[in-house]
Amino acid sequence: MLIDSLRADSARNDLKMIIEKKDTTFLVPVDSLSTELVEDNISKSEYKPQRAWWYSAILPGMGQVYNGKAWKVPIIYTIFIGAFYMIDDNNYKYKVFKDAYKNYAVDGSPKWGKGEYSESQLKDRKDYYRRNRDLSIIVAGLMYLMNIIDASVDANLMNFDISDDLTMSVQPDVEPLKIQPQSTFGLKFVITLNK
Repeated sequence: MLIDSLRADSARNDLKMIIEKKDTTFLVPVDSLSTELVEDNISKSEYKPQRAWWYSAILPGMGQVYNGKAWKVPIIYTIFIGAFYMIDDNNYKYKVFKDAYKNYAVDGSPKWGKGEYSESQLKDRKDYYRRNRDLSIIVAGLMYLMNIIDASVDANLMNFDISDDLTMSVQPDVEPLKIQPQSTFGLKFVITLNK
């Protein structure tokens, strides 16, 4: 009881000091706060880049959905489907030419497809499709990383606020030369970002 009465007395004294100073910045009626402003601050502050990063690492596109950019998901999956198709197609053709090249070395007279291929042509095609398969795997890995980076950067920029007042001024500038004790004239471009 004694602690509660001390807290109440302390609160009364603080309120009395605020009123005596006529400092009413702390006494703002709740009805005067803009609900849109409060909702915008809450929604912007809840985006966390680490969470978006992990979501996109676990399931590509999930970080974009977390950031409210679900329109990017079809683009991401179209790229992944295309990359996996290229991997599968090049891998299939690589195996076919690899088997044909292996049989050529054993038999000495292959007939594959509609025409005959020489040993060097089979080796070249085998190497070509293997290289394309490997490049397709690298592209798919890079697209996976770009998905993660996009989600993380997008979540980072959700909290970045730029006001409508972007100003640029051109003003003359006099810079002292470091080499000689003379001054030079020039133009300086200054971009000011005001909050």
